[in-house]
Amino acid sequence: MIPVYGISKLWLEVRQLGKAIHFYRDIVRLPLVAVKGDMAYFDIDGQQLIVTEPTIFPDGSVAGVLCHWALALPKDAEEWYRRKVKESGGDIYDIGFGYYIDDADGNLGEFHTDPAWKYSRRGPQFGGEIAPLTSIDEISMLGIYPQVGLTFYRDILGLELLHNVPEEGAAFMRFRFPDGQDLLVWQPGIFLGVSRAGRNIRLTLACASVEAVVEFLSERDVTYKRLNGNLYFNDPNGHTFEVEEVDEWPLPPSGNPEEWSFPKRPTERLHYP
Repeated sequence: MIPVYGISKLWLEVRQLGKAIHFYRDIVRLPLVAVKGDMAYFDIDGQQLIVTEPTIFPDGSVAGVLCHWALALPKDAEEWYRRKVKESGGDIYDIGFGYYIDDADGNLGEFHTDPAWKYSRRGPQFGGEIAPLTSIDEISMLGIYPQVGLTFYRDILGLELLHNVPEEGAAFMRFRFPDGQDLLVWQPGIFLGVSRAGRNIRLTLACASVEAVVEFLSERDVTYKRLNGNLYFNDPNGHTFEVEEVDEWPLPPSGNPEEWSFPKRPTERLHYP
């Protein structure tokens, strides 16, 4: 298997940064730890969700569009968090094993209460208002060439292909990283219910050694490039993977908790220093 831990960052494209910040900070209640130009960074107990207005990154990739993401929600925090999201104006609805919620850009969020993530560090009422979400749990991607995707993720990258999932028989494949985070690769136009598979997904993967990943990809003839100390490669469907080297895993929370202020007054237009 490719020598990475799992997903450390999910990048999403949004139409209006202010509306996206209102949704993810004030409704989903993720800590906003930085705003840099047209990008806002949110903490998920060490991992990050990064929303950006349309842009092309230096590596040539773009952020994901129309994505389905799932974040891990501890079962004992489920009722408290559902109530907080509703109090903040979120249109959240029960799906039996968690909850769905829509953001302003058509991305479908899920709070998954039966995740494979094994590290649960944040208390259910951290700071009185902070979301208890502990991990990026799964990401849905559009797979234009399903068989090619199967070969790439299972046979080349060595990710575990799961068959024993509730959606067994649906037109997608579920691949798992070593620490339990999943990639769902969907066939075009075939979705269950309101699920959505993202186009041009950009994910950052954390590893202990970038050089070990370089060696792994080179041995399998996977094309990659290096930029500013990080590594980039694409899957056959055009999705972009960035690989970053980290000192510890799971990652420590980003930002300073003393600067996390909740709740904020909802607003569509925000001003930054």
